[in-house]
Amino acid sequence: VVAVAIDKDYETDGIILTAQVIRPGSLDKKSPGKEAVVELVTSKGKTIFEAIRNATQEFDRINFYAHTKIIVIDEQLAYEDLTPILDFFVRGKELRGYTWLCIAKNVPASEVIGIKDGVDKIQASYLKDIIENKKYQHHVIASSVIDYYRKALQEGINPVTGVLEVMEVNNQPVENKEDKKSKQVRFSGAAVFKRDALVGFFNEKETKGLNWVLGKVSSGVIALPSLLDQGKFTSIEIKDSTTKVTSEIKDGKVSFTIKVKSDVILVEEQGKLKIIYPKKMLDYLEKVKKQTEKTIEEEIS
Repeated sequence: VVAVAIDKDYETDGIILTAQVIRPGSLDKKSPGKEAVVELVTSKGKTIFEAIRNATQEFDRINFYAHTKIIVIDEQLAYEDLTPILDFFVRGKELRGYTWLCIAKNVPASEVIGIKDGVDKIQASYLKDIIENKKYQHHVIASSVIDYYRKALQEGINPVTGVLEVMEVNNQPVENKEDKKSKQVRFSGAAVFKRDALVGFFNEKETKGLNWVLGKVSSGVIALPSLLDQGKFTSIEIKDSTTKVTSEIKDGKVSFTIKVKSDVILVEEQGKLKIIYPKKMLDYLEKVKKQTEKTIEEEIS
């Protein structure tokens, strides 16, 4: 099993478990078959373990979870209580703690692991890769199963996990796809918990601010209005960043000082105005620096 989706069964108030299982024969390069690389196996039960055992009534293999790359949870289940849903996986010996944990927003979790996109043959690898691409962004956040548990069990800190949404996109003739439209999974924003219950979502701008505060910004892009040409933009690439947070209690009130130090590079300037003199170039870069600082401060605020 390379991906797991867990949805709420509204008919029985139980669980619907969907496992994405690899077909080994379809990956044979010498004699590749026409069948799909993966099969989705769906079963129901009052608990996760019961649902897994019930799958053997219609599937001819016992599912093995040591290679699971991602677990996707239905939004409604997460609002109720997430820790009991994950108990079977963390209690057993098969699942590895670094398996990614995400919430399916506005769609069933089974739909997220059922969409084929990207260039990888295995859809779970596609999901894993777009999550791990977070190192190039600062408007998304991701959490493994073990990260979630560490925060859910600590006092004074709460978990934040990744969010997967489904979008409909237009297909172009060059892609040689039968349908004019197809579905695509997007990794966006953050799911915010209070202990082990989902309380809401952060949009991408709010997630940027959260990452700055947590010191989790290692890369990303800041688009600024160009100082050289009205209506154009400047791209700033974040290369590295550190955050230091200090707290103070004064007259019974708590305050925090957040200091961010970031190394950035100007990588794109759409403005056409050429700067010839070194002094003007230094003045221009100083103004861009101030723009960048103000944008980071606004995102944190």
